[in-house]
Amino acid sequence: MKKFSLFAFAAAGMLLGACSSSDDIAQQVVNPENFEDGAYIGISLTLPSADNATRANDELSNGIEAEFAVKNATLYIFKGADEASATFVDYVALGVKYDQDDQPGIDPDVWGVQDPEIETKITSTSLNEATKIDNELAKAIKADNTNNYYAYVIINHNGQVPAPTKDETTFEDFSKAQFTEIGADIAAEQNIYESGMLMTSAPICDNPGGENAPVAAAKYSTLVPFDKSKIFGNAAQAKKEPAACIYVERAAVKITVEEGENLGTPTIDDYTLSVEGWQVINNERTYYNTRQINYDGNGAEDWGPFNNAAVNSTAKYRFVSLYRFVPTLPTGLTPQEGQDIYQHTVGYRTYFASDPHYNVDATAAAVTADGVGAASTLDNTVASDARPWIAAGKHAYTTENTFDVAHQTWRNTTMVTIKAQLKKADGTAAAGFYTVGDGSQTMYDKVSDVEAALKNTILNDATVANKIQAALTAISTTEGNAYKKCEFILTVTLTPATEATTGVPFTYTYKWTVAGADYTYNDNNEVKNAIDAFVKKDGVYTAPVLVSYYKEGMTYYNVRIKHFGDAETPWAADASYVTGGGTTTEEIYGTETADFNPTSNFLGRYGVVRDNWYKLSIDAITKIGSATPIDPSLTNPDTPDDEIENFISVHVHIVPWVLRSQSVQL
Repeated sequence: MKKFSLFAFAAAGMLLGACSSSDDIAQQVVNPENFEDGAYIGISLTLPSADNATRANDELSNGIEAEFAVKNATLYIFKGADEASATFVDYVALGVKYDQDDQPGIDPDVWGVQDPEIETKITSTSLNEATKIDNELAKAIKADNTNNYYAYVIINHNGQVPAPTKDETTFEDFSKAQFTEIGADIAAEQNIYESGMLMTSAPICDNPGGENAPVAAAKYSTLVPFDKSKIFGNAAQAKKEPAACIYVERAAVKITVEEGENLGTPTIDDYTLSVEGWQVINNERTYYNTRQINYDGNGAEDWGPFNNAAVNSTAKYRFVSLYRFVPTLPTGLTPQEGQDIYQHTVGYRTYFASDPHYNVDATAAAVTADGVGAASTLDNTVASDARPWIAAGKHAYTTENTFDVAHQTWRNTTMVTIKAQLKKADGTAAAGFYTVGDGSQTMYDKVSDVEAALKNTILNDATVANKIQAALTAISTTEGNAYKKCEFILTVTLTPATEATTGVPFTYTYKWTVAGADYTYNDNNEVKNAIDAFVKKDGVYTAPVLVSYYKEGMTYYNVRIKHFGDAETPWAADASYVTGGGTTTEEIYGTETADFNPTSNFLGRYGVVRDNWYKLSIDAITKIGSATPIDPSLTNPDTPDDEIENFISVHVHIVPWVLRSQSVQL
């Protein structure tokens, strides 16, 4: 029977462990074959303080209490010559009473449940506790002179319990187990499930980035090695001399949308706008157990040396922090001499990830009724009243979603849909109005004005006008009509809208007159075909004649969320690398040459990464948006995230739980 003692700790954002020795503790020599009172191993964890900023634009925040509550924890043990080749050995349920004989398998319904008799400390700023492990495992670790032994922690598993095979499952495979729950409810504002927010061991680097490329010998690691000499026969000594120190990060991405101070300033025909709600769209469905990083040269890309020469030196090499993550040590403990790197007491945050769909399109095509096309790999691809709208100032959680530069497009990017309302000077909502043309800024109150605008738009199309003129010329040259007034009469009829609509339906008729009288003329449908082609394409109204109805002045905007953004991946519409009309990622971000690498310059400009808080401030709305929420996977899905013409300006703060703020002008 295996029972494990209390393992209590605090966790918020990224947890840093600092291991140390105390001179006043006598070393207890324990025979590895004789753990009469049990075998104990110490784990040291500390909560990073608010002054532990690790990059120039970091703004640390501990968030709210529920975001770092610890409900359960699991220690997974691996062994091998190094992290890459390490295989699974065993697991220990930490902070719970667990009976291996009764529960020999990993069952998330019964395994890792908090014992009500155990008081878990979740308010400490630093903690160092001992946990009891199986005697035979302790003996095997101490006697093994060939392998290193490593620790990996999952906190608040939320029923997602990996079941690796002993001596077979590699850490690489284990790290890529795909999870779906993050312990936070995306649909409900500021709601975290009772089972807590999932956290896992974080990948770190032992050398800084920022000013200089991380050195070639820099070590990127997620597993934490045990000091095998620090397995003791009593809990007190294990607590004083911890064998491992763990960094942990949240699996969730946090997003907040706020109204900026100047949003109430009139900007559109003397109307002001207010944020009436927002939703996160294009959510990645799954995420990896461990945040995947390509910093060691073994992946398709080696991110470590990537840089953008246009940024200031301290942020140039953006994938690894310039600043050391300094721990707050538990009382009475100091780092062991010569073991800073081995025990992770020196650590530099890493700043990006590749998710399960990193280099593929989120959707290849819209799925038709007969099943043609490919469904999106993302959820919530369009905002909808079927999900609650989140109030300004509140926050939501989602999974990380990242992509390479080639897929830095609308269809792949996690966005926020802003629901805003035009308001009069007295604060009342604007009356409903129409616009004609995609992106039009002219508001029409009357149906007759919309019909007149549609008529003019159709008649001004070059193809339609040429067909009409050809018909009129033929009519006028017909015997008896040479000196008579010949006209083409077009009538457009709009179906009045009562609900918000993008693509308000309308019909049209036309006739010919000669000297004011109706005239029958057969043009073999030349004019009709030209108008039909101009009005609709594949059954959808084309941009010039797209009629939208804005009910009560409500308008919608999609804001792409930036990760590195303008601070570390600046992009300019008039730069030399922008070619053509700017309609493809190659035209927007450039193509690789001997002197220019788009990936080095712009990888990570957009996307969301776990354990980051993206705070969007809506500072100004300068143009009317869409009358209804826009589905970016169907509406110009291959549009690059940076457009040549873009009337959304965004400022983002990002916190690991570093706040990344984004100021938005819509």
